[in-house]
Amino acid sequence: MARRHRSSRDTDLLDIDGRKAATALGIATLLGIVAIGVIGIVTDYGKMLDAVRKAEPAWFAVAALGQVCAYVGYIVAYRSVSRARGGPCLDYWAAGRAVAVGFGAFVLGSSAGGLAVDFWVLHRAGESVHQATRRVLALNTLQWLVLGTLATAAAALVLAGLGPATPLGVSIAWLVVVPAATIAGAWFSRDEQVERFGKLDVDEPPRRAKGGKAWGARLWAKAVGLFGDAIGGVGLVRFMVLRPLRHPGAIAGFALYWLGDMFTLYAALRAFGVELDPAALVLAYATGYVIVVLPLPAGAGGAAELAMAFALHLVGVPLGTAILASFAYRFYTVWLPIVPALLFLPAVRGLAEDLPNTPRPAHAGGGGGA
Repeated sequence: MARRHRSSRDTDLLDIDGRKAATALGIATLLGIVAIGVIGIVTDYGKMLDAVRKAEPAWFAVAALGQVCAYVGYIVAYRSVSRARGGPCLDYWAAGRAVAVGFGAFVLGSSAGGLAVDFWVLHRAGESVHQATRRVLALNTLQWLVLGTLATAAAALVLAGLGPATPLGVSIAWLVVVPAATIAGAWFSRDEQVERFGKLDVDEPPRRAKGGKAWGARLWAKAVGLFGDAIGGVGLVRFMVLRPLRHPGAIAGFALYWLGDMFTLYAALRAFGVELDPAALVLAYATGYVIVVLPLPAGAGGAAELAMAFALHLVGVPLGTAILASFAYRFYTVWLPIVPALLFLPAVRGLAEDLPNTPRPAHAGGGGGA
């Protein structure tokens, strides 16, 4: 593929607004302090301070290893999903830059979040708007499918008496929601359904058309197009899941990503003297993560910590200790990603130049290795 001329629009998406970044980080810090204050009122400041004094620093160092595994796993999965069914074959350097910037984008105050960075990378690598959208949706659908599967397995173990007692509602919710979503996804991802819904298209009114009717017609056309892309994305997930040997990096990569991230939370708990059963850890992590990933400013500072803390409390962790572990965990998953994001920002222009030259698999149906 011929090299395209670089324009300012190639990197505008990833530009960092210093004021926005400082404001976001300041708000997140303030919300975190408020969250600690709220927990202190509910629990006991003395017990929290005692837990801090007795913390084992070695576990904080070990927690970083979980994030290394998480990054490696995500990069492997990113490359595998990118190249599936004839997509661009990103090398590790390109995928690593994209993942590093995407993980830190929403905290740094970039004009784009992680999903937009993924779309930019794939579109710049030669995918059409619709194909890039479908591949991004497939990436995130598969990511959540792996986490949901782990949480469902943990819930089944708990209900079978092979794990510690946890709230019945939490276990049943995972046992109902994930299988139901999987069944629905399996139906919509069949070839005939992808062929039927994936090609839905509605003409938009011309740009010169004004008024509420034209606005509504444009909104409807975009919604129909997004629905078709969503179905196409689910179809791509089915293609990879049914061919695990052809696409080993997709599922294995995301499994490593989630397990690495969970290990960081486990190490944060161990630092404060808490050791959770694996099934309870997975359930607490997955339940808290549903809130943690909401697209709120600065990584949902404050609210996310509270959500994870109460999820840990549901499985028996004292509330004060849970909030301390949650904040330690969030340091690694929200604040630490700023470092690689900043380090890789100077390489973004080079990435914009490299992506148009990304090769494709020899066969459209192959190319799924790690």
